[in-house]
Amino acid sequence: MDYQQLAEEVLRSLPVLRSRVRRLDEGFRREIFTLGYVVKHGGGVSPGEISSAFAVSSARVAVTLNGLEEKGLITRRIDPADRRHVIVDPTPAGTEQAARTYRAMVEKTQEILRRLGDEDAQALVRLVHKLSALASEGEGS
Repeated sequence: MDYQQLAEEVLRSLPVLRSRVRRLDEGFRREIFTLGYVVKHGGGVSPGEISSAFAVSSARVAVTLNGLEEKGLITRRIDPADRRHVIVDPTPAGTEQAARTYRAMVEKTQEILRRLGDEDAQALVRLVHKLSALASEGEGS
């Protein structure tokens, strides 16, 4: 098997996929994923945890949190155990927004999988799991 040729084919296809994702404003995407992270963890997360989880600077996280707070989707409070730290919690509106966003993402993914057909959809899911596992192995190196 010619893995170089396969790699080149994959890389040629990626710009089309990336252009679809770019249609969402980068700041908006950051807010969506940050809010999802805060909600998934039930709140009580620090900006440092968010920075580590997404491998972005603390300044970028601060800007994102400012936007979410202005929209009433999160609150920030001083950590009672260590007043130097801030804790981020979702508001009820933030929790609902995260749920709506998740449902929309699932619906769009369902449609893509449906269009692939049963066999290809199952193969894609299997390969995504495998790629995730390989990527996780690489993080430990």
